[in-house]
Parts: sequence; structure tokens; C-alpha cells
Amino acid sequence: MKKTSNDFTEALEARLRTVFEQQQALAPTPEAKLLLERLQALVLRAGKRSRPQLLRTTYMAYGGTAPDILLDAGVALELHHQFLLVHDDIMDQDTVRYDGPNMLGFYQQDFPDSDIPSSMALLAGNLLFTFACQAILNHPTLSDTKKVALLRIIQATNIGVHDGQQLDILNLTSLNTPITKAHLLQTNELKTALYSINLPMQCAAELLDLPATERQHIDQFARACGTLYQLVDDYADYFQNHTAFNAHPKFRDFRQGKVTYPLLYALAHTAKADRQWLEMQLGNKVLSDVHMHKVVTILENCGAQTASQKQITDYHAKAKRYLKKLAMNPAGLEALEQLLQSLQV
Repeated sequence: MKKTSNDFTEALEARLRTVFEQQQALAPTPEAKLLLERLQALVLRAGKRSRPQLLRTTYMAYGGTAPDILLDAGVALELHHQFLLVHDDIMDQDTVRYDGPNMLGFYQQDFPDSDIPSSMALLAGNLLFTFACQAILNHPTLSDTKKVALLRIIQATNIGVHDGQQLDILNLTSLNTPITKAHLLQTNELKTALYSINLPMQCAAELLDLPATERQHIDQFARACGTLYQLVDDYADYFQNHTAFNAHPKFRDFRQGKVTYPLLYALAHTAKADRQWLEMQLGNKVLSDVHMHKVVTILENCGAQTASQKQITDYHAKAKRYLKKLAMNPAGLEALEQLLQSLQV
């Protein structure tokens, strides 16, 4: 019987659970076991497993015939994703993820008003990255050469993501650092596109030994698609839309003091008094929804919503152009076309 996407997801969930149960059995202290139990609760509470699914989609789209080899690589991608999220939550000082406590949140319950939660979350993220690498190294059928190749792709991705995180942190902390449209797009490409789209697709390309030219085409599509993804996410933080992002809590970026494209446009195009008010309120973590609606009104009135829509439309068209270069089968092209369709506001 041919295995489906749902079969893959079920097997992935079971393998993730096994990873944590095995590690808990090896834990040398009660404290280590508790951390692993909390990591398991967080990861198994997580969302769509979109990166392992993109790995599978890409592999099948290029005619892959041995999908069983994808499971451990999919586990690695999911654990790598969760590692980055845990560290991202530390940087943003967020305590909630997937409608429940994240690692910071778990340990703040135990140690309020302490630096211990950040330290424990840092350790938890490091463990997730270690487990991701172990999933590749312990793969039962891949050659050592192929394992090293996959780890090289992950390591190269990490460097780019961390470069993007640096830009994002500097963006978060001060308006004194010059922030341009090009700066934001580069941040989006490094911080989001590289690991959300390019990494799973390049891992599939490596498993299939695709030629260098096709990998370059994948890279072009992935960078455009991943940047589009982040632009839509940033848009949805302020404005109503038709994507899955619309269900997310709004106004998080502004309250954290983060400049994304809608706000950048407004700061350059709105009246002086409104710009000064925006700058004064930016980063106010307890800014009321009433005041946030004033922010949105300013953005709408100065054309930031329309400009953001155009930016999204331009990247959607760019991603579609690169999609047409990919030598995938029709089912694969259709799946990626549906992904792009889901990113129209």
C-alpha cells in the first residue's frame, strides 16, 4: 500500500515521542529528566510539521522512490526547527508557544524573577540541536558520506539563520540603527527562508543527488517563497487577511519594538506628528488594543497596507517565476503552487 502524507506525519510523531522517551530513560538526574519531559510536551504540542512535509513533497516531486529514508531526516528538521524557536523565544522573552508554556514559561513557573528560566531554555535549545544531529548520524540506511552532506547543509543554514537573527535583534532594540527595505528583506531571507523552505528542499535534493543547476533553481525559489512567507506574517500582525496567519494573536511585533515592512513604510510616509507618536509607542509591551488600532489606522491612512500588499504581490510573482524553472513532476509543482496560493493576503 502506498504511504500517504498522513502516514508520514503519524510516523514522524511516533518517532519524535520515541526520541524523548529514550533520552528520558538515559537522564542521569531528576532535573535532566524534567527538562526532557518539558521539551517533549512542547514539541509534541507543536504545529503542522511543515518542514518535514516540505522535505517529503520535494522528494516525491523529483521522483523519489524510497520515502522510508525520509523519516529520520524529517525528525532532524523538526527538532532543528524547535531548537531555533526555543532560542528565538529567549531573545524575544516570550513565555508561550502553541497555546501553552514554552521552555521559558515552564521554568518561570518554578523560578519567577530569576535568570534561571533563560539559562534552562538555552540548554533545552542546545539539546534539541544535538538530537537533530543525532537523528541524521543514527540514520539506519544512509551512507556516512550522505550523513555528512546533510549535516553540512544544516550547518550552512545555521550560519545564515544566525546572521539573520543578529539583524533581527538589532532591528528590535533601536530605531537609531538605519533600517531600510533592503535590510528587512535580507533579514527575512536569512532568518526565515533559509531554514523554513530552502533547508528541507535542499535536504531532499541531496538525498536524490540532484544536479547543481537544479539545486540552484531550488535555492532561488526557496529564498523568494520564504521571504514571501515572512512578509505575509508581518502583514498579518497588523491587518486582516485570508491566510492562516490571520488566526495568530496580533500586534506582537509593534509591542516588542520590531520594525517590519508595514511600520517601516509608515515611518517614512506618515505625517510628522503621527511618526513621533509611533516612535514613542513602539516597544510598549502593554500598549492597549485601543492604541494599537490607532497604530493600524495610521498605517492604513499613509498607504502602508497598500504598499505591503504590493510587496507581497511582487514576491508572489517572483516565487512563481522561479517555480516554473523547477524540473518537478506535475503533482509536486501543484503542491508548491498551493503553498504560494496560501500566501496571498
